[in-house]
Amino acid sequence: MANRILIITADCKDAETLEKALKRAQDGPFSSESLTRLDLALARLQAAEHKAIDAILVDLELPDSQGLATFDQLFALVPSIPIMTLSDIDDDAQTDEVIRRGAQGCLSKGYLGSSLVPQSLRNIILRKAVEEALFIEKARAELTLNSISDAVISTDLQGNVDYLNSAAEHMTGWQLDEAHGLPIASVMHLVNDKTREPVANPIVKVLQHDEGKVLAAGTILIRRDGSESAIEDSAAPIHDSAGRLKGAVMVFHDMTAAHAMTEKMTHLAQHDALTNLPNRALLNDRINQAIALAER
Repeated sequence: MANRILIITADCKDAETLEKALKRAQDGPFSSESLTRLDLALARLQAAEHKAIDAILVDLELPDSQGLATFDQLFALVPSIPIMTLSDIDDDAQTDEVIRRGAQGCLSKGYLGSSLVPQSLRNIILRKAVEEALFIEKARAELTLNSISDAVISTDLQGNVDYLNSAAEHMTGWQLDEAHGLPIASVMHLVNDKTREPVANPIVKVLQHDEGKVLAAGTILIRRDGSESAIEDSAAPIHDSAGRLKGAVMVFHDMTAAHAMTEKMTHLAQHDALTNLPNRALLNDRINQAIALAER
């Protein structure tokens, strides 16, 4: 299908030059329509069929709108459609500003008939499509990560936090915007449950050795507010498409309830349910331990 280009300019010669350049494009096909006023363009884009527009070429100097305000109104209405502006050759300041505000590029009016015009349009259309696909993929991944019960934290190559999902925010007490850029050790304070000595975060080891690591058993996570949770986790390296190490990710979950249940089951197995006194199973266990100790 042809890419449909909306040309907005009051200069009939510029519009005609652009239309001819698009018709003879080798990397087309393109189809185009021209409008001379901003209000007409806004009305056209507000209609249901605006979805058929793949890119916009706009002269910022129109009969009913001048300067950056022209671009701002277009961009506010259709931010998903790539926009290129038509500018005078020596208008570098305005060109820089309009790109900063979201334009995909600028075409100099002295070169509107160049074969590079359709190439530029093709590039911005493809780039916008890729950006949209990446945005959707990122939104889907973030929704998925925030829907799971396991906490997920990722870091960059220096071990500084760059992502926490909702579960990780809850378990650590840190919000993503607060934790972003902080060392992983500042966000996850880990200690041994018996010695209370600090435990090295497995992400540090992952970044040093470029291989997956598992958190030592009996590790306690001290939350930002001082409360504690027994956790289990695993950490793995993150690589780019070339296989280069770019960071690490850690997945962990709260084991406090599981540990409490294990202790309760052990207690029930070794004590009488009515009197809560030690039963024969516990007596036999302690006698066996005492015999073993006496033999040593």
